[in-house]
Amino acid sequence: MRQRLVELISFGSAGDDRKTISLSRTAEPIDRETLENAFVKGRTKSAWLDGLHVPTELKADRKVLSGPNLRYALDHFDDQTFLYSAAISEVPQASGEIARIGVSHAKGTLWTKSTKTFDEFADELKSLVKAIRTAIADPKTVADLERAGLPVVAKPAVTASLPLLSDGFDVGYEAPTTQETELLTGEISEPVLLDEWQRRGSFVVNEAETAKARPSEIIAGAYFDSILLATIRFEPVRRTDTSVEILHRVLSYEVDKADERMVALDKSLMKRNTNLTLRYGSGHVVQNSVLYAMRFHDVIFENWQWKKFAPAADGKKYKLRDEKPTKRGGKGKMVYAPELIGKSDSLFCYVRNNIADLISTASHPVNDWQLLCDDGSGEIADFIALSSNRKLVTFIHVKATKTGSATTISVTPFSEVVSQATKNLRNFDHGLLIQGINDRTTDRNKDLVWRQDGTATNRAKFCTELDKLRPMDEGA
Repeated sequence: MRQRLVELISFGSAGDDRKTISLSRTAEPIDRETLENAFVKGRTKSAWLDGLHVPTELKADRKVLSGPNLRYALDHFDDQTFLYSAAISEVPQASGEIARIGVSHAKGTLWTKSTKTFDEFADELKSLVKAIRTAIADPKTVADLERAGLPVVAKPAVTASLPLLSDGFDVGYEAPTTQETELLTGEISEPVLLDEWQRRGSFVVNEAETAKARPSEIIAGAYFDSILLATIRFEPVRRTDTSVEILHRVLSYEVDKADERMVALDKSLMKRNTNLTLRYGSGHVVQNSVLYAMRFHDVIFENWQWKKFAPAADGKKYKLRDEKPTKRGGKGKMVYAPELIGKSDSLFCYVRNNIADLISTASHPVNDWQLLCDDGSGEIADFIALSSNRKLVTFIHVKATKTGSATTISVTPFSEVVSQATKNLRNFDHGLLIQGINDRTTDRNKDLVWRQDGTATNRAKFCTELDKLRPMDEGA
């Protein structure tokens, strides 16, 4: 009922196909900026963060944080792909007292201390209204960490920013994996029911066609399992100053419109503004009918070593967009071919053929090495290199570019590969590394190990050499 009232006030109508209620708009919702200026300031004690990034096993979709003051606890790199949907802050009052006030932008609610009488409730309500009426924006001289709202995380952008969208690279259709009630109350609820398309369907962006379309449009193939059903154009359009609607149009069909898989897609897209997400290389994300802008911050990395790929150190040319070597499999689909590592122009082949150049420095060349490929779900790294003479272990993470250029990065692959590298630093522990390699050894990957002198080896022998390095100097 509360959500329907919000829709009624915001858009003048609420309901569904069976019954819709409409009325002349008699009120305006309080905008997010005003709520932040009034209540999301001071010491922020709790925050609910929802991810805008492409779902990945290496990064949480949703986080609930608590602390003395989260403004200083947020991670400038990892948390910049999240938005905050709710927060509780200790807000200084004119009387000198501190009030704990919660704001939920997702639900459009405020909450504060419970009251015992109606008069006390009315007084509390009056104080909230007064805070809203007197709220003013922080001067530009106020430090970013102290400004109203939360620093670092993504912020909603007005729909006037739609012309800034460009380089669409992802169409996601993700239902939350954990319901909010489970996070807030600690009670296990019924699992989120996914429709047939959510369970088995996916959208794959057609980069060539998207490049020809208008900047805000994304052209994607709709796949049911591995079968291409149709090519669809997605475009966000203005609904209000703060909300957008994602329109879609089928450009071509690969199957009959009456095909049951196509029907499942049509039914799912009718709920397009519930879980449909569009992501852009310009740093914008459209999710739940809201346009968000990432607030990218500089992160200092030291000891960069820039490498060439065309040509590389071995004189060959490698393709930045081809991550792994592939071959044509069943039904003509291209599949990963680990036996071709080192024999094509993919980035995996670049690592295999140029490993000495990657792990050497001008002052410390590496003349002996073993290289192990650990690619797969739950991997330690795509590759692990070992130099026994130098007692050096190197983790190598590989991601192909999507929309990057000579002057820009490919946002999602960059975020994923840095997150993966950071999380897997724990595996530099000698015992964890050997155990991890042994636990992940299968018939498929046991022989994906190469030596500098060309002699045959495997993961078991690699671990034997690794075990000889106790105590081990840890490389990076």
